Amino acid sequence: MPAVKAPFDACNDCLYGVEREPRGHVSGWRRDTAYDGGLRLDATLILVSILMLCVYNVLIKKISDKLILLFLVNLFSYMGFLGIYFFRVVIMHHDLHAFHELIFNYIDQNVPLYLLIAFSFLGYMIVSEKLLNGYDLSLVIPISQLGMLFATAGYIALGDPFKWSLIFGLCILCAGTFIVSLSAIPQSSTETILEKFRKIPQQLWLLTITQACFFIISATITYLGTKEDIRTETIMYSLRRLHIGPIAFHSAFYFNLGQQFYSIIIVAAYILIRKKYRDRRLLLIFQESKFLLIASFAYFISTYAYLSAFMMTKDTTILLGLDNLSIPITLLFAFLILKEELDSNKILGSSLIVLGGVTAALF
Repeated sequence: MPAVKAPFDACNDCLYGVEREPRGHVSGWRRDTAYDGGLRLDATLILVSILMLCVYNVLIKKISDKLILLFLVNLFSYMGFLGIYFFRVVIMHHDLHAFHELIFNYIDQNVPLYLLIAFSFLGYMIVSEKLLNGYDLSLVIPISQLGMLFATAGYIALGDPFKWSLIFGLCILCAGTFIVSLSAIPQSSTETILEKFRKIPQQLWLLTITQACFFIISATITYLGTKEDIRTETIMYSLRRLHIGPIAFHSAFYFNLGQQFYSIIIVAAYILIRKKYRDRRLLLIFQESKFLLIASFAYFISTYAYLSAFMMTKDTTILLGLDNLSIPITLLFAFLILKEELDSNKILGSSLIVLGGVTAALF
């Protein structure tokens, strides 16, 4: 997507750091502007991301202290991204100012945006822990797609093309989510649909909607800071005029370096404040070291592949549609590894969710 500048002068460009990437890095990571016709590679990366994400989901379900695990996985993942950054900057480009650029170009910029994502990330993790502790993975993962698909509304508001198929796909997805949620109640052939709907735990819907809201906030802000077009540039220009700190566009990889830094700090502070988490963080590292390493590796590969695809594509709704393919794979893993029951509601509802996601994104 070509860069579109708003009418502000060169002094503001210098002051707020509108230069997005360090010297010699643009061709390597601004793939959304330098890459043309990469749909097949996009799809391959998304499939890799999906497979690794499913492995990660199964692993976190097997461990009781999920919030601590989620934090440690993100911490190790961030260390992996830092390793890639320093390798590219110092080894490949022989730039000895890598640490300075990391601090002042990526961590010190966009702080208000990063903080919003960080608190949303914390909320998302807390809700996810409650969902995974209370319900089957084969129930939680399909329902969690609700937030991912509704995030497309934020993408469209910020510049992605509107398609009527999105509305139709969301209707199918909502129907699928309702059918999947019926698995949370005991099945009875004599009850009507309305009676079954009334028995669905209110906590399940409350947690699902809350999780979706946190995801929408995080996804929309990430789009705002990484996809440069007329609408996003206008919004970013307005934020600069508020004088709340340096605000600049970055590619998804470099934006992730900044937002994940603040997310880890916020979650670490929360864990240290909560005694039940504080006392078990080291115990988890030693007792579940094997699961922790595998989960961290799977999460890192999944995130790296998704960010790479995000930078290549010009239509991000396609990624959300393809991401729904994680549902059948997760159901299979949950059945084979976690020995969860797959009833007709889960299978039918998940199929509709996949159909709704594909319809919303690809047609």
